[in-house]
Amino acid sequence: MLWLLQDQAKEMEGSYTVSLNIRQRSQVQFVTGETVGVDEEDAEYGEDYEQQHKPGMIVDGIRSFNRIDFSSLTYEEMRRFEFVDLQTAYDFYNEHGQIQGFSIRRSKVVRSTKIGSEGEILWYIFVCSRQGERDAKHIHRVERKMDPRPITRCGCGAQIKVHVDQSTSRWFVDKFCDEHNHEMLDARFRELLRSHRVIKEGDMHQINSMRKAGMHVPTIFRAFAIQCGRFETVGFVIKDIYNAIEK
Repeated sequence: MLWLLQDQAKEMEGSYTVSLNIRQRSQVQFVTGETVGVDEEDAEYGEDYEQQHKPGMIVDGIRSFNRIDFSSLTYEEMRRFEFVDLQTAYDFYNEHGQIQGFSIRRSKVVRSTKIGSEGEILWYIFVCSRQGERDAKHIHRVERKMDPRPITRCGCGAQIKVHVDQSTSRWFVDKFCDEHNHEMLDARFRELLRSHRVIKEGDMHQINSMRKAGMHVPTIFRAFAIQCGRFETVGFVIKDIYNAIEK
């Protein structure tokens, strides 16, 4: 039963909102994606920045999310948010993704090459995890020994681009596209999407205690499933436990 649920979750990550308990994902960290070096004067804002960027709500962390209705945000409303840092911008889009039913990932990042501020991030693009296509060489491998993983990328164009305002050090939404070419994941399984899975500190302490008592990882996961009512509401999968143990 356990392996079947995991296989279903992997498949659904291809056709797919942040946990109702927002604090659960407060420790999710973004990782640098494709890096492009650029002079600050070349990292221009979108052409309509002056006309469309009208500061509205300042988002100063995940606690601000309770005041936002992520289920009905319009393009104009998105353009009015400002974030105190890049991590908050990532958490914001991740929250939007879980409410809507899709997972996100990091894409392109542009850093400054200006003397004195080398390496500082100027803008970042976060995308739907189904953006892009699987490389053909991985699809048609003749020496494959195992069955290929389900194809999850289908060229989805949904994304958000956040840019830093160097005068305030805040981040604003420079561009936003919310057009997906795939179905959203059922609400029952959204916490199993990769960008929404996380093992909380308290859960990790419990996992370590169970391991010291001689329990194996599959048994530990079943114990969490019993506590939560069912496997899909645990908030993470067996692989996440193994990864956490190996760190």
